[in-house]
Amino acid sequence: MLFNKSLVNSFWGGVSLKNLTLDSAALFINSNNPNSSTPILFSFKHEKDAYEFYLINRGINRDRFLFYPNTDLGEKVPGFNIESDRYRAETIIKLQKTQTTLICIGTDESFKKSDIPVNTSESICSISIAPEVKKDRDEIVESLVSWGYKKTDTVFGPMEFAVRGEIVDIFPNHFRQPIRIVFNYDIVENIYIFDQSTQLTTKSLPKLNIKGRAVSVQTLAFISLTDYSRDGIIIDCKYKDGLIDFFHNVPGEPISLDIFPIELKNISIKNRINKINDLIIKNSNVFIVGGEREKSILDEKFKDAIWLSGNIKTGFHSSFLNCFVISSSDVLNERKSFPKWEPPQAKRHENITRNDLSSLAYGDLVVHKTFGVGYFRGLTLQSNSVGDRESVEIEYKKNTRVFISLEKMDLIHRYIGSNNNPPISSLGSKKWTGEIAKAKKSIQLVAQELLELYANKNRKRTFRYIEENDIDDALAKSFPFIETPDQQKAISDILTDMNGDSPVDRLICGDVGFGKTEVALRAILKAVLSNKQTTFLCPTTILADQHFITCKERLEPLGVTIGLLSRFKTKKEQGEIIKSLRNGGIDVLIGTHRVLSQDVVIPNLGLLVVDEEHRFGVNHKEKIRTMKQQIDVLTLSATPIPRTLQQSLVGIRDMSLIQTPPRSRKPIETVIRYFDWEAIVLYVEREVSRGGQVYFLHNDIKSLPYFTKKLQNIFPNVSVENIHGQLGSKELESKILSFFKGGIDILVCTTIIESGLDVTNANCIIINDAQNFGLSQLYQIRGRVGRGFNQAHCLLLIPRTKLEKNAHRRLKTIEQYTSLGSGYDVSMKDLEIRGAGSLFGYKQSGHISTIGFELYCELLKNEVDLVMGKDEQVRFPNIVFSENALINEYYITNSTQRLGFYNRLSRAETQKDVDKVQYELRDRFGRLPVETKNLVFIARIRSLFKNTSIKNISINKTNVELVLSDIAPYVSLDKLFQDIAAFSIPENIGHRFGKIKSGDLTLTFSTIGIANSMSLLLQCSQLFLVSKDC
Repeated sequence: MLFNKSLVNSFWGGVSLKNLTLDSAALFINSNNPNSSTPILFSFKHEKDAYEFYLINRGINRDRFLFYPNTDLGEKVPGFNIESDRYRAETIIKLQKTQTTLICIGTDESFKKSDIPVNTSESICSISIAPEVKKDRDEIVESLVSWGYKKTDTVFGPMEFAVRGEIVDIFPNHFRQPIRIVFNYDIVENIYIFDQSTQLTTKSLPKLNIKGRAVSVQTLAFISLTDYSRDGIIIDCKYKDGLIDFFHNVPGEPISLDIFPIELKNISIKNRINKINDLIIKNSNVFIVGGEREKSILDEKFKDAIWLSGNIKTGFHSSFLNCFVISSSDVLNERKSFPKWEPPQAKRHENITRNDLSSLAYGDLVVHKTFGVGYFRGLTLQSNSVGDRESVEIEYKKNTRVFISLEKMDLIHRYIGSNNNPPISSLGSKKWTGEIAKAKKSIQLVAQELLELYANKNRKRTFRYIEENDIDDALAKSFPFIETPDQQKAISDILTDMNGDSPVDRLICGDVGFGKTEVALRAILKAVLSNKQTTFLCPTTILADQHFITCKERLEPLGVTIGLLSRFKTKKEQGEIIKSLRNGGIDVLIGTHRVLSQDVVIPNLGLLVVDEEHRFGVNHKEKIRTMKQQIDVLTLSATPIPRTLQQSLVGIRDMSLIQTPPRSRKPIETVIRYFDWEAIVLYVEREVSRGGQVYFLHNDIKSLPYFTKKLQNIFPNVSVENIHGQLGSKELESKILSFFKGGIDILVCTTIIESGLDVTNANCIIINDAQNFGLSQLYQIRGRVGRGFNQAHCLLLIPRTKLEKNAHRRLKTIEQYTSLGSGYDVSMKDLEIRGAGSLFGYKQSGHISTIGFELYCELLKNEVDLVMGKDEQVRFPNIVFSENALINEYYITNSTQRLGFYNRLSRAETQKDVDKVQYELRDRFGRLPVETKNLVFIARIRSLFKNTSIKNISINKTNVELVLSDIAPYVSLDKLFQDIAAFSIPENIGHRFGKIKSGDLTLTFSTIGIANSMSLLLQCSQLFLVSKDC
């Protein structure tokens, strides 16, 4: 046992303790349950210390600890979450009545401030729900409204609820994830947790109890949390210089435990393990704190150590306790995080697509492949001879309209292009056809180049790289982190490519901070060991400098010579580097587009690494394209490629996706506030006091000095400097290097930091006028922090004016997508067109501007398939169904959501696609009405008869008619007749063949009722799917 039982009992009995670290204090508190019927309050002076202690305790026991912060500074921005409100609500609700001993961590101020209404305990009531139990839905809704919940169409945030037929969604303020209750009339059928990002259920619950406080109850009397907790035991926490003392309100000398931290920083994992084994040999009481995963990795290495369940940041030792305690997270250089409100990491999305129409708003620009660019005018209900349908309405010039049915919805997509006001097409005009023809002609050049790339890929390389050896192993061991599975695969992919005979052209695609650079380092070292030079090309000076520092740290100790060419170097220095490069004195050249200049000659170039290729200009891309034909290429990108473009590259360019975040990375806590100097000071103080650094981003060079001076006056004892793109190269480099080394505490800057400035000690970023930034840009800038082990914070400041609708949507999205890996989700919502038009070195942006990005990509894919001899055109039959087939308003009231489901059903190419949509409809909205079942059936039939000889299908209550364009897969009419007869006769189904005016063959089955027609059609689809013998 780590802590003596009598010592623990003495502490809970009133004896004070001193000289503990936060980690040892957390283990101590969790080592034995206090025998107390009242809550225990641990009171700190500073909230940042209280919060850190709370997080450590959550790593050991997630259910027992509460955090009670002060109320938020400043005015709340409507529509955005306030985390402190959620913590406070959880504490007040859980402390009302509890059978277990709860421990609440807060500050002297938050515990003693009288801001809880005196009648709170009496006004708290609960809703208890269990499956198979009768419950009045209206009563639930009335309770939620009385508690201040907001009714919405879709639940995304706390204190929201939605009612959709038999479904009730609720997001309690003190729950981590929202809840879905499924009714069967007035009986609760099921209770689920669901993922607010996908809206799909993830786990069922056996019962549910939700508590809330009526907001209508008014009072003028208030009490403190100390009073509310029924005279809970208060322990005064004195925290200074990394050590904490606990004082009871009882006289007596505290016992000193003489605990000191064990530092394992700045040494490799191998050396850490050796150091700990030395401790185990020399000491009998050595404990290791970790979970099952850590134990499975380290147990063999530390056989004589005693394992304790939990998670702490830093190990410690104590002569008083005669023990050494090791943190497994510290050994593995990982830092687990247990944020209270962050939902579990969602599964990665499948192929990235821009085809999503679910967020189209009235008046948005859309593209129809046949008719051109027009305005989206919403969904329109149309009744005709074959039943009711909803159609997409598009307006063109002169108020002309086109109505698009579900079956044809794959012909339209959202307009994305560099032109915000593209010309609206005219129905009947030949101009749109001409624009398509021009684009196709231009695309032929790109397709031809891709064919050349493909041919180049299949030729033999003139040299071979050497196999991996001990030096490669040394580089891998010097990596201070555990590689993620995706990272391991990407490294394996590129090394396998280089061991092959063909030239390498691989794209490593991964989110900000997922470890793409480490993959590049492994490839670079392999090239150097094979006596080949490498060029590492970067779009910005700062990014080049960042990679230069990284390569020097990791590769130079292994004997690799690194050079840098950028505006940070004088002309004289550049000349010396170019000369050394020509003479073979530099193994790895890192630089910006300066590297592409004609005077830069690299005689033995074997590998080109390109970071963020899409950010280079057209001329530079042309030079890169020429270089690629002669050497191996590794491209790194944080921007995901849209699905259609990705498909066009299959077989030509190899791709590795890194989609799993490093285990040590924590989600970035993101808060939106009105501009407030008090909030700024709070964030800066919290970061600087823990030895961290701060970015203050204000994207206006003229007023940058004002903010710099203001921060210098507020924080006279810290270093505050500013940087922007107009600074001289020497001054800019000097300040950047100073920030890297920790010489600058607060960096006031413009968006110059957007790419490349990665400082693990900087874990706070404050962005002023956040409403002015694009979504991808905000995500990229926020990614500058959160690269170290400490919890990162992002404060987005906005002016006290009403936010424009799109700005509100962008900020709400960035607030929701806080976890690593969200770059894919964000990019799908905010594709930046710059550079996409010239991905292959040609000026295509004019065509993209005219016809839209998605249609351009589709035309490109079709042309590539044609050049490569592939036939991947998808053909669907036209379907006429005699019954109503739509998503009723009473089933899904939100027209945008209906449009999204129509769009997905129209693009469903496989049964699996249809099943997914059907499952989601059932999961989110309850049982499908008959009309919606019919709609799903039509989508299923389209996918079943995809790419078959059936071109038209007509379904009604008396028959099913199929129109065949040919007799495939049958080789003769006799064989077709035989199989149809063999299908029909046993089931006593009448059938007949015929011909229509066009000469096409028809096949008609007689049926009784629409259900019979639908069932028969599903069965007979098999007749046209498989190859038939003669």
